[in-house]
Formats: sequence, C-alpha cells, structure tokens
Amino acid sequence: MSDTIHTMPTVFQALQAVANDIKAIGKDRKNAQQNYNFRGIEDLYNHLHPVFTKHGVFTVPRVVAREHFEGQTKAGSANYRTVLEVEYSFFGPAGDCVKCVVTGEGSDTGDKSCNKAMASAHKYALTQVLCIPFVELDDSDSSSPDVNERRAPPARKSDPK
Repeated sequence: MSDTIHTMPTVFQALQAVANDIKAIGKDRKNAQQNYNFRGIEDLYNHLHPVFTKHGVFTVPRVVAREHFEGQTKAGSANYRTVLEVEYSFFGPAGDCVKCVVTGEGSDTGDKSCNKAMASAHKYALTQVLCIPFVELDDSDSSSPDVNERRAPPARKSDPK
C-alpha cells in the first residue's frame, strides 16, 4: 500500500490543464447573408469536449436574469429577442468550482431566441474563462465605424419651489 495520498486536481488546476491542451480556434464559418466569418458554439464544443472530459471539467448554467422583447423584421414578420444574464459554474475533478457571469443575446423569428441567447452566453463564458486563442482573419479593432453622434446635453437640475 502506498503512503502517498492522491488528491484530485482543483478546478483551477484542471482549467489550467485544459488551457494548456487547447489550440486556437479560427473563424471558419461564413454568414453568407451578412458576409462575415464567425466561429460557432459547435466549433468550441467540438474542440473543448474531449479536453474537458480528459481533465474532468464540466459547466453548469444558471439564468440570473432574463429580458424578452417582441418586434418585427424589416419584412414585417414577428421577431423575438432574448437577453440573458447567465452564471456558469465550472466544476473540476475535486468537486470545487469557479463561477462567472456573462450576458448572452439571441434573436429569432420563431421559438429559438432563448436557445440562441444560452449558446451565446456559453460561448463567451468558455472563451473568456479559458482565454481561448483565436485565429483571426481581421482584427476587429483595426477599423472604427463612421458614426455621427453627438453628446446629449447634461440634465438640468430643477429649482425647488
């Protein structure tokens, strides 16, 4: 019998091991309608699932706040938008966890706006907690939109009478 006690890695040690094993994820998908490249949640799941499994890491979501909006598309059909604030718990092999809170937004003409908001929130929780490297085609900060804005005047204080 061995005198050494085997302890399970903490969530911080497991997340560091995951970060060491992941590679850059490029924007390999194309949105033809709006002509931009993106990385989908499926890209992250396909890349991270085997690494999470290897190191005993998993996530659990908890919706903290929800806003739901109804509107119309340019064509006049119904459009639904959901904004969620989601707390994700990242559990490690020892049973401990670290939490983060992110916002996800989804828009759909049917019943999928909440699903899309959850996927968006999870995508950003994963990328920010793990600091996943991305292969970028263009630096999003390389240009600024040409916006014609003006600062609103400060609110006036009312005279008490």
